[in-house]
Amino acid sequence: IPEKNYYTLVTLGMITHKMRCPEGIPNRLELAIRLPADWELDNIRERWYWPIRWLRLLARIPKMENTRFEHGHTMDNCRNLTESSQIRGFAFHRPGEEASAVDLSKGELFDVLCLIPIYEGELAYATNCDTEELFRRMDETMRLGPVDMERRNVCE
Repeated sequence: IPEKNYYTLVTLGMITHKMRCPEGIPNRLELAIRLPADWELDNIRERWYWPIRWLRLLARIPKMENTRFEHGHTMDNCRNLTESSQIRGFAFHRPGEEASAVDLSKGELFDVLCLIPIYEGELAYATNCDTEELFRRMDETMRLGPVDMERRNVCE
């Protein structure tokens, strides 16, 4: 991405929980989301606060539900994230090999997955067809750049 003018919010502490994973898949994880530089991080209105709320909520799920998140998984909010947006859920995306499978001091691996906010149609496509194809339909800015609540829906 040519311009890296954004915030990156990252969970802290998810890696303390070891997820049950198949051999070769990192069993520890942190989540991240990229927000534009003009995002009002100290504003508690839902329009601005939802990324923090969702990171906190999602960070608890693997331990509470004895499950895991992986690249390509999706999460449905069952309604739009905010009143002013048609964004409905998230896709979990590995931002690149340099950010995945990081070696901890004990020789264990952990992964970093970014949350990509997605529309209802994109969520349905990813769930029913193929998340990788959804990612291919998105340009690099949609996958790797900061959240754009007004971006085009790639499944329309």
